[in-house]
Amino acid sequence: MSESEITDVYNKMLEDLVRLCRILLNYQMIHGVDAEDIVQRVVLRALEKKEQLANHKNLYGWFVNACKLECITLARRSRIERRRLGISLPLEPEILIEKQQDELIQWLRKSEMNELLEELQARLTPLEKSVYHQYYEEDNSAADTADTLGIKRNTVNDAARRIRKKAAGLLFVTLLLCVQGGTFLIL
Repeated sequence: MSESEITDVYNKMLEDLVRLCRILLNYQMIHGVDAEDIVQRVVLRALEKKEQLANHKNLYGWFVNACKLECITLARRSRIERRRLGISLPLEPEILIEKQQDELIQWLRKSEMNELLEELQARLTPLEKSVYHQYYEEDNSAADTADTLGIKRNTVNDAARRIRKKAAGLLFVTLLLCVQGGTFLIL
């Protein structure tokens, strides 16, 4: 099989999975979720489990089932959020996980871990530094930060995600160093 044939088969399979996810999302009346995002999550999960899936009898069936289960999971999350808030919310990744991930940065600021914050500041790009200042220190929303800096909201969300990732990495390394050094850090 040539490389172009493999690419054609791959693209056809992805189109079929996206079409299936759109049908499932419409059937379950989930709005605000992109079918391509679901397929990307499933492909990433497949990459994580590539050793287990290498000898799978029906790989295409696994992808279809994984997409279906991801849609069902989103439907459950939507119902839980509706019950909790009493209204219907669009399911965006920022709404579902942003608040919990931002707690790491808030905890670092409150626990007076200035050394870690200085190290984090040193690792940030200029854009990330300005987003950090507006979003975390000034405690502005993503939309307000985007307006202040003159950038798009998605850019602010992406920068905040990278900042959280860098902060989590620094905290993990610090925790490892404390444990290896004989001291124990209680979070």
